[in-house]
Amino acid sequence: MGFVFILAAAFLIGSGSACGFSINGSNKFEARFAKVGKDFVEDRFRFTILIEPLRLGFRYDIAHPSDLNPITNTDSIYEGITKKYISCSISDFTLEIGIVLDLFEDDKLKLDKVIEGVHLIYNGKYLSFNALSGRAAWDNKNLVKGGEIKGKIKFISLGGDYLKYESLLGIGELSSFCGEINTKIAGIAGEYAESHPWGKMPGYARYITGNISLYNKNLVFEWKKYTRFLWRTSRAQYNNPPWGVREPEWYLLAQHPYIINPDDEQGYRVGMNLSLPSDFLAELDYAYSSNSEKTRKLNEFYFKLERDFNESNFQSVFNLRKTRIQTSYTGIIATDIRVFGGTFLTLELEGERNKDLKLNNYYALTEINYKGLLGFG
Repeated sequence: MGFVFILAAAFLIGSGSACGFSINGSNKFEARFAKVGKDFVEDRFRFTILIEPLRLGFRYDIAHPSDLNPITNTDSIYEGITKKYISCSISDFTLEIGIVLDLFEDDKLKLDKVIEGVHLIYNGKYLSFNALSGRAAWDNKNLVKGGEIKGKIKFISLGGDYLKYESLLGIGELSSFCGEINTKIAGIAGEYAESHPWGKMPGYARYITGNISLYNKNLVFEWKKYTRFLWRTSRAQYNNPPWGVREPEWYLLAQHPYIINPDDEQGYRVGMNLSLPSDFLAELDYAYSSNSEKTRKLNEFYFKLERDFNESNFQSVFNLRKTRIQTSYTGIIATDIRVFGGTFLTLELEGERNKDLKLNNYYALTEINYKGLLGFG
């Protein structure tokens, strides 16, 4: 149990688009004071200077301590410049030096994985590619290099990527091939990947997704199957595979979510987006998942109703998750209301009932925000 305080602010300074010069930044301060568990203080400051065609940026972090790292299962206390980079964009080419790649970053989990090195990007009309080489900033400075290439002709695109990881333990490789066909009313895409970790059997991943648009309806389908696909070191995970199971827009601090197993997981998802009268949008999803050993199963039903009006927004969500040992219900109501001028009031309410554990969790947020520059909640 505890109290969370969040204060965020952003600023923007520009001298006109003719010279292509601007300065922008943001600062977020978060503190948690808990009767049970750990106190926590974090401050994150981002700063960027744009002098076309150059962009310079850095990020300064203070965390005492950070939240429990889900991979290392230990606290990580840090303070200092955690990101710094310079990039140059000319025509279809971009060269980045410094923080060249965020494998993924999750602020809620305080999980940050980046590569420091050189990154070359080309985005053309029919062809795009990128190549990188650098050190894994949060994984003992081990060497990571690879590239990706994609080609597109009309409504058909094909591509592939390759990643090589070198450490004291050995060399690991990850490669994949993907294809996509997209028309105005329908589309289908698929991906096949292989992982070859050092000293282990190779792994495989298969993923297919499709959609059909008819009048005011959009139907979607996803299927996946992973076999020994997990590629992880003691500090980082390098494959972040796609998945169809819906994650809620907000998270209860004590919620018991279903965490996918990227090593052995298989399942599917079907869904429909529907435009209703009076500017209402409805979303309906059903997903099923299980791992290969059949020791864990998930059935999930997800429904969302949303409406935009006068620059304001209202959302209502219902989520049912049923595993082999637990059943939980989650309800969410959220709204952004324009009070006056550029000032918005945000209200969020979330509640979860875990039927089998007989637990109730609640979450509420109130925030005032002015033009995205200053927020207090």
